[in-house]
Amino acid sequence: AQGIIQRLAVRKTKDGYEIIDGHRRTAAALAAGRAEVPCDVYESMDDGAAQVRTVTANVQRLENDPIKEAGAYELMMKDGKTQKEIAAILGKSEQYVARRKRLIALIPEWRETIKKSEDVVSVSFLESLAAYEPDAQRAAHDAFESDQTGDDEDGIIEWLRNMMMKISEAKFCTNDCANCPHNTANKSVLFAGMFDDEDARCENRPCFDRKTNEAADE
Repeated sequence: AQGIIQRLAVRKTKDGYEIIDGHRRTAAALAAGRAEVPCDVYESMDDGAAQVRTVTANVQRLENDPIKEAGAYELMMKDGKTQKEIAAILGKSEQYVARRKRLIALIPEWRETIKKSEDVVSVSFLESLAAYEPDAQRAAHDAFESDQTGDDEDGIIEWLRNMMMKISEAKFCTNDCANCPHNTANKSVLFAGMFDDEDARCENRPCFDRKTNEAADE
């Protein structure tokens, strides 16, 4: 009804004009039967500058997809830009860019499943998932798919939360610890939380953490 409020940004090429910012506005104009759209024309803009302009415009939009945002950062890095330079260009902190970059490691299977899901998956949740090695992500995705019924894609957050809770509660077999000098079994019982006595302790925390992490990985 009001037409295009914000002009498109295009750059001149040997074949015509390339849209730098305004792909969705163009699609809307075509759907509305418009033959022309208002544009700001850049007569001379190289690929790097065009990429920066596109990424900047997309990142500033509230509806931006964090996974697509990570992909845009990846393209900028392949173009030779550092994390610090990307942060400066976009007006973001380096920490923000670093966190988004983690999502690059998210495997395609999870990306597609999340895209189809009706649930809203938080960025921090995606970062936690992306922190795992591809094989571990793939194994978790296979488990998720096998737990689903029909084409129902709902409940992804609840499923992942339950899975991560199981991992966080992982316990390891204490049989190999029986003769360890750090075992407090002679004073009380072995390991707080594994048996009834909450006052018991393993006195070798690095070893305890390592074995707990191994149990969680398994």
